Amino acid sequence: MSTYIALLRGINVSGQKLIKMNDLKSYFVSYGYKNVQTYIQSGNVVFESAKQESEKLSKKVGEQLTVSLGYIVPVIARSLSEWIILNEKNPYSKLKLKPDEHVYVTLLATKPKPDLAQSLIALSDTTDEFQLNGKTVYILCRKGYGNSKFSNNFIEKKLDTQATTRNLATMQKLQMIAEGLK
Repeated sequence: MSTYIALLRGINVSGQKLIKMNDLKSYFVSYGYKNVQTYIQSGNVVFESAKQESEKLSKKVGEQLTVSLGYIVPVIARSLSEWIILNEKNPYSKLKLKPDEHVYVTLLATKPKPDLAQSLIALSDTTDEFQLNGKTVYILCRKGYGNSKFSNNFIEKKLDTQATTRNLATMQKLQMIAEGLK
């Protein structure tokens, strides 16, 4: 068995696509996943499954949830080893942040085409700094995420792929939970 972390996009936001974490955990257990744990209400699930490619697992879990819930739930999953690497590569994780500064990580469903990646890179400025590394966008928001132009929807549109975003603390906590399953 391998450990995975799945992030669900767009659930429990503004009263839309509501799902209780206990119910979400029950769905994952019913699909045959093991040692399922959820973390906060934004749809973060740590679980064990037979070893498989993360993109295929993301699609599979998304399809399973769509059948169970009756609406489409985009899912982006990464193996624990992938998660550790993406957290280690975060160029902003060790910065001493000022009060208004925050670090976010956007996980992409697929690696963006080079021309789309370049068009996004060109938009980095003094307010919002970011780095794109494969299927991950690391964002340093100097005036808070709410004031950043690099919202999840903006990144999805610019890179033509599904994405979901979490803050640095959530990314680190999910790794701790996943490492605890080993």
